[in-house]
Amino acid sequence: MTAAENEAECFEDRAEGILREGKTDQRADAADALRALSEARTLAENLLRTQPGSTYWKSTLGLLFIRMSLQQRTLSRFDEAMELAAKGVAILKAVGKQENAQGFDLDAVATGLTIVEPEQLRDPRLAVECAERMVVDSNRQKPGFFLTLARAYRAAGQPEKAHAAAKEGLGLLPTPTARKAPFRVRKGLENELTR
Repeated sequence: MTAAENEAECFEDRAEGILREGKTDQRADAADALRALSEARTLAENLLRTQPGSTYWKSTLGLLFIRMSLQQRTLSRFDEAMELAAKGVAILKAVGKQENAQGFDLDAVATGLTIVEPEQLRDPRLAVECAERMVVDSNRQKPGFFLTLARAYRAAGQPEKAHAAAKEGLGLLPTPTARKAPFRVRKGLENELTR
């Protein structure tokens, strides 16, 4: 499942301009991302059937629905996009309210509730609550969690807190060198500082 999700993420990043490698076709990338996300969805649904109480598989599936809905929107399939988005939001809101939700569950919730389209489906308050919980639960040691927290604060209209979270997350990363390209989390945290 991880391979399918990672493949989809590459197409999503290229479509958004995060990965630059010459001329891109946003619709083709969306179709390829949707194919990979559909494979991951099938696997997540099968795993959830065998472990119906798993907050991990529930949150994974909820975020997959939202990511798929975004690709459907790019392909102008708005009815399918809305149906997937609504399913994803319902799942993520339920997981976000569970006491036993762990860091990666909460990360999926906060991410999904800040990126879903249309915007009226977003829940920045719950996203911030979940992101703050995961940062505390990780003893403030995971830079990627700080990126999610910064994005949740920004979605909630709290730019000062977004900057502070990004700065704290960057402080956890090793100093970049000229020989190594900055990885995705660093780029995201640096981007949050410039917004």
